[in-house]
Amino acid sequence: MKLSYYLMGLTFLFSFLILYSRRAFDISNDLSLHRWFPLQKEDTCNLFSGHWVHDLRGSQYTNVSCLSIPDSKNCFKHGRKDTDFLKWRWKPDACELPRFDPRIFFAIVRGKTMAFIGDSVARNHAESLICLLSLEEVPVSTYRDVDDRFRTWHFPNNNFTLMVLWTRFLVTGEERVINGTNSGSFDLHLSKIDQNWTSKLPEMDYAIISDVHWFYRKHFLYDNENMIGCIYCGEPNIKSYSLEFALEKITRLVLNYINECKNARA
Repeated sequence: MKLSYYLMGLTFLFSFLILYSRRAFDISNDLSLHRWFPLQKEDTCNLFSGHWVHDLRGSQYTNVSCLSIPDSKNCFKHGRKDTDFLKWRWKPDACELPRFDPRIFFAIVRGKTMAFIGDSVARNHAESLICLLSLEEVPVSTYRDVDDRFRTWHFPNNNFTLMVLWTRFLVTGEERVINGTNSGSFDLHLSKIDQNWTSKLPEMDYAIISDVHWFYRKHFLYDNENMIGCIYCGEPNIKSYSLEFALEKITRLVLNYINECKNARA
């Protein structure tokens, strides 16, 4: 199977949604929700086939309205003047996407836990969602590790929990040290999952996985503790693999691990 669909840009390789509960998005019994979001027949609309269009309404939140924007990402606070980049929205070719409504979102996920798993891309997704949800309810920060890589927020009025779990590769990656200096290259174990995020699987109802930046450099690939080759290395006597090869191996491992998780919520 070709994996070209993974390469959707330098800032976003893959993102997929895992639902532990078959009824996780079942809103058929919520009559009040139907008044906001009428049920429609499942027509053929490919959400991934479309284009960006100008939207003069702009972003639903700003650095003023969203107090949770990290200072390091507060562009306007640090002098950015242009705002045109905020006035775009995604338009599927065959249908219209309604503007995000936090009330509808909360009605769907009430009593649930959602985790964004990955690198800074996943963190950005979570922080943007928090800003949107803050239009309805401001969350309470309930956990932050010393490196600010693992975070948990809770929306008490809606009993919804949002988590960020940091992982560079989803699998175990050990940075190579050369003459006492970190090299920026990693030994990637394609058959060994990163337990830092999988240990939290039993707590999740939804897992959104995103990773990208750390793959675009020289890495050495291992399978069952044996080095099988590398990506972006070009070194003699070492087999060179494509980025797609590594991503396919990792994606299959992750999906199989999740499907076989015995303690996941059902």
